[in-house]
Amino acid sequence: MAKYSNALKIIIVVLFVSYSLSHFIGAKKSPNMIDAGPPSPVMAALQNDIEYEFEQIMHPPHAMEIDHYSPKPHALSRSEFIMSTYSAESNYDQIRAYYRTEFKKHGWTGIRGTNFLQSGEYLGGRLLEYKKGELVAQLRYAGEEANYGWDYSISISWGLYNQNTP
Repeated sequence: MAKYSNALKIIIVVLFVSYSLSHFIGAKKSPNMIDAGPPSPVMAALQNDIEYEFEQIMHPPHAMEIDHYSPKPHALSRSEFIMSTYSAESNYDQIRAYYRTEFKKHGWTGIRGTNFLQSGEYLGGRLLEYKKGELVAQLRYAGEEANYGWDYSISISWGLYNQNTP
């Protein structure tokens, strides 16, 4: 699972840097860059589905959202995801119990749970995965010894963990 954690971080950084360069800084496109254009109707609908599912999963009242990441799809999109990180005073067992109920209430099925390593080191992190159709949701608990600036994250994705694309 550590390779997924690192891969997700790399994807987030690459997308964020690309977006920042083109939108925040106003970087010019070179004549050699491909304009990806708008997403296909299938990918746009998929992003809407992911956003809807993400909004259905409520965070506990004592948790505070730290960051939210929701890239917009484009014509070359082969996967979609949304992720938020949270700060909470709750421990892993309390967070797991809350989200187990929340995901089940909205038709998600638990598929696996595992410890995860960060840079080859175990800091108490846990990963729980849920599935609904072709969507995968992850609850990632940072761990008691982690110092990431967040305690847990929730993400919903399509296409990051399989090769099925429309």
